[in-house]
Amino acid sequence: MYLEAIFSCVFILIFVYFRRVYISYLDSVYYFRPKEKRTALYYEILIGYLEYVKQLGIVYAHIWACPPSEGDDYIFHCHPVEQRVPKPKRLQEWYKTMLDKAIDQRVVVDYKDIMKDFTETALNKVTDIPYFEGDFWTSTIEDLLKELDTEEEDRRRFEELESVKVSDDGYFDDLMETEEPTETSDKRKSGSSTTHKKKNFKKTTSQRRITRKNMTNGSDLISKIHTMMEKHKE
Repeated sequence: MYLEAIFSCVFILIFVYFRRVYISYLDSVYYFRPKEKRTALYYEILIGYLEYVKQLGIVYAHIWACPPSEGDDYIFHCHPVEQRVPKPKRLQEWYKTMLDKAIDQRVVVDYKDIMKDFTETALNKVTDIPYFEGDFWTSTIEDLLKELDTEEEDRRRFEELESVKVSDDGYFDDLMETEEPTETSDKRKSGSSTTHKKKNFKKTTSQRRITRKNMTNGSDLISKIHTMMEKHKE
């Protein structure tokens, strides 16, 4: 837009996902004049966009409310040196004020942070969490899945070592037993019983592994996501 011979830009990067919209990045340069109207204008742009997607049938909007790190830029690579980057808490309050205005204008019904939504909704499936390409939580979940795979592999190796140990203990116990020559048939029966125990142990181990794998795909991952959200809730 061109106002009072000063060029001002607002750039919003948006993703759409099954009746949900994700405002991933919002960036601007602060040349708009008069400067005291700048915040009000940015609010109207965002509220206007939310009203627009609402008319298209979008039910939920997600906003990434985190400022860039020192020296980083989201969209524009020409920010004035004197343009300050807001702290996380201040940026969150900025968005909350905008959303309060949107509620007053009957554009937004309610809003909450992801931790509160996660808790109140009682999510029990990872697929209930919106998957936006390039999002912080998307990459975090991918990392947690890799972590769970590593833990599962470590458990599998441990169980295999335990299985070998139990099998060896049973074998040496058989060698140490003192038996009469006439009890050959009993010894064979004992050996058969030991083999049967080994098979049962391996079967039980396999069943435990399958159970743990199912847990990993559900409750274990949900628990880790909850812990991560608790860590990053501020």
